[in-house]
Amino acid sequence: MPCAVGTGGSMTSHLRAGRYIHRGKCLCVAFDATTRCRAIQALWSAAEVAHLWHAAPAGSYAVPVPLQVSAWLQDQFRFGGLQYLPDPEYCDEWCSPSRTLARGYGDCDDFAILTASMLEAGGLSVWVLVGQYGEQGHAWVEGYDEAGRPFMIEPTSGGLFTVRPHGYHPQLLTNPRDCQRAWVA
Repeated sequence: MPCAVGTGGSMTSHLRAGRYIHRGKCLCVAFDATTRCRAIQALWSAAEVAHLWHAAPAGSYAVPVPLQVSAWLQDQFRFGGLQYLPDPEYCDEWCSPSRTLARGYGDCDDFAILTASMLEAGGLSVWVLVGQYGEQGHAWVEGYDEAGRPFMIEPTSGGLFTVRPHGYHPQLLTNPRDCQRAWVA
């Protein structure tokens, strides 16, 4: 699945930089909706990324979870902890968060699963959306922050948006408990 790359700024967060010891699994995923839903649900794991979180110091300003995850992703891309690398032509490979972190690379679906898992580890309920960005297949994450405000994270850059930017067209919405086809107007 080819993926598009977005942009975004950076800030400090309550996420740890660190080494990744556990090596999770990867799946070759077919292009049908059922297989994609099952793959996301099988690979999504807040437990695999919970070690990246630490408690904010007492009396400190609580940075919203989406902003923390966005900033962490941007730092990882900027400083070489993560790198965008498309899948081989013979396999649309989707990987668990721990496998993506251990490899240090992935594409949009790998980073969307990682991002969603991190947001869930931070206490939020979110969706991985699979669809089109422009003319290419793509995956990204949407949800609501602690105050109920909508957000979207572009997982290939860490870009954080309050409204889905033009050009993103979802076809599937998936979380660990549910999978739905997107309603198209």
